[in-house]
Amino acid sequence: MDKPAEGKKSRRKKPLFFVIISLCVLAALTFSILTLTAKNKTDPSADPSADAPAQNTEEEEEEDAVNILLLGTDQVSGCTDVIIVARLDKDNNASLVQIPRDTYTGEYGKLNSYFPKAVARYTKMGVERQEARRLAGRDMATFLSSALGITIDGSVLITLEDFRSLVDSVRGVDVVLPKALDYDDDGQDLHIHLKAGHVHLDGKDAEGLVRCRSEYLTADYGRMDAQKIFLTAFYKKVRTSLSLPSLMMLTLRTWQAVSTDLSLPQTVTLARRALKADFSTIGFASVKGRSVRVNGQSCQVIPEETLAAAAMALGAANADALASGVFADERAEVQKAYHAGPVAAFSFSYAGEIDQNGLEIR
Repeated sequence: MDKPAEGKKSRRKKPLFFVIISLCVLAALTFSILTLTAKNKTDPSADPSADAPAQNTEEEEEEDAVNILLLGTDQVSGCTDVIIVARLDKDNNASLVQIPRDTYTGEYGKLNSYFPKAVARYTKMGVERQEARRLAGRDMATFLSSALGITIDGSVLITLEDFRSLVDSVRGVDVVLPKALDYDDDGQDLHIHLKAGHVHLDGKDAEGLVRCRSEYLTADYGRMDAQKIFLTAFYKKVRTSLSLPSLMMLTLRTWQAVSTDLSLPQTVTLARRALKADFSTIGFASVKGRSVRVNGQSCQVIPEETLAAAAMALGAANADALASGVFADERAEVQKAYHAGPVAAFSFSYAGEIDQNGLEIR
């Protein structure tokens, strides 16, 4: 009789633990967001001491540029079909660099397969699956840090299920689509039927938008442009339409949903800094390559000049640290594509322009 009682007591402790954690998160977020709100509302002209030197906190003085690897998995294989390196510089200017899922990485094959292979390796070692995903994200961040000659400070991975839930938690987003999307794939339970123009997206529709590629002439690059439209709309919704309690709950829900090697204090700090970003100047850039068939697979070989430009945008001191061997091998067709000039100029589109004028997708 004693053992069942002990089991019952143990089950009661677990919810209490999560309640305490949740309250701590909410308290931290409240402090961070209220501090930011008060700072934004301050009117220097009404402050008698406005001419006095600014008193920065130690935390503000020590803020550095940070790069975070953002990953999104597909429905079936667990491959990371969304690969973005997001950067906040010292002034909290935000830049997001999208890397094609089919990017060729020499001995590792397509870049999007790196993550599931790492998960499988850790799982085989007996690591619990959620921890294996966290470690695989960390390894992929380390791999790209070395390959591009930059520092990536952490990784965040989200599944499609959690993506749908997060969009629904903010009651959807409003976007302007440049063309209608009409596509069905029963094998992946993917059904996309969206009209052109102003559209309100719930979680399922948003999933369709960010996953669809076959409706664009430029395939995966068209999909990355559609993701720019969605990310712009989502950030705008979070920044302008959510109440303080809703904003706190969204951050808590996100932290609980994703697999990440970022600590809770780091997550809260990044959320605070992201809220400071100037919406109009948030930049999006896609790394573009050439299609080359390697071992029967269609891969994207990214030219060295394009990789160097992306690395510099993400804080590389110079292009000399680029590990060219990672993105090319001895195959003649790969070498030719790698050393050829850029397919297109590496340039940024900005959230303010996308929000105001839309974005054409081919």
